[in-house]
Amino acid sequence: MYQDSPFAPINNATQRDYPRCTLHELIDEVCDRTPEEIAVLSGAHTLPYSQLRERSNQLAHHLRSNGIGSGDLVGLCCDRVVETPALLIGIMKSGAGYVPLDPEYPADRLMYMVQDSEIKHVVSHSTQLHLTEQFNKSTTVVDQQWNQIALAGEGCPTVTVDPERDIAYVIYTSGSTGRPKGVMVSHSAVVNLLTSMMDCPGFTASDRILATTTLSFDISVVEMFLPLVSGGSVAVVDRKTAKDARALIAAMLRFDVNCVQATPAMWRMILEADFAGRPGMKFLSGGEPLPRDLIRPMLDRCDELCNVYGPT
Repeated sequence: MYQDSPFAPINNATQRDYPRCTLHELIDEVCDRTPEEIAVLSGAHTLPYSQLRERSNQLAHHLRSNGIGSGDLVGLCCDRVVETPALLIGIMKSGAGYVPLDPEYPADRLMYMVQDSEIKHVVSHSTQLHLTEQFNKSTTVVDQQWNQIALAGEGCPTVTVDPERDIAYVIYTSGSTGRPKGVMVSHSAVVNLLTSMMDCPGFTASDRILATTTLSFDISVVEMFLPLVSGGSVAVVDRKTAKDARALIAAMLRFDVNCVQATPAMWRMILEADFAGRPGMKFLSGGEPLPRDLIRPMLDRCDELCNVYGPT
């Protein structure tokens, strides 16, 4: 009877198959295929896929040795550096989900998120110790402890993670309607999102995206992980650059990116800073509704414009 329904094609319009695996397993497959290709760039530093896997494995073993396992949550309160994606992947490889704790958030909001999510451990940099010490949680300070972390283990830890049930990350809402709420996203959900975006709008091993968004904002997931499941590369900029339209334009040119994602508000700032664009570029607009008056000026500066509002 369902086959005869006139609504069947509509109901099946978004149906597609996707890998039934964890996000980190998908990324490790790329590491196997292209170990020497550049995965991450930031500042003057680059990280090939082989080192992305090595460092994420080492952090995962370190976290496991500190009692972290499947079903746990680990907070990440760090600077934006070339190792940032490896830290995120390492947390997931330990079996845990990551909870981004933006150092620029008010201290009381961060404390609420830590307590509400019941995180068991925090991964941080020494520059954030003034914040993380208040959380009263066991903490790994990666820039101070990396020699120790590097000795924890090499291969990916043997840990059971159910893609359908286990959490890849928890991102908190703005709290505009009351207290912030943690949105739990499973591995299967994010793998579904990223693999669908590989097809449309499309992302390949020859593409490079500029990562500008705070990890506490859901569109950061696309910036950090879409390149890494596609075999492409991600250029991570620091917080100061991410807030300055002219600095962002300079970063686009310096890192030779062909894909940029930003909120409509940031796109407006970029256009007002006289960004000329160039052939072959793909613009993604997310996080807020895309105003009509921005569409034509953006299309004049790129080959393709995609409205990706609402990844969660």
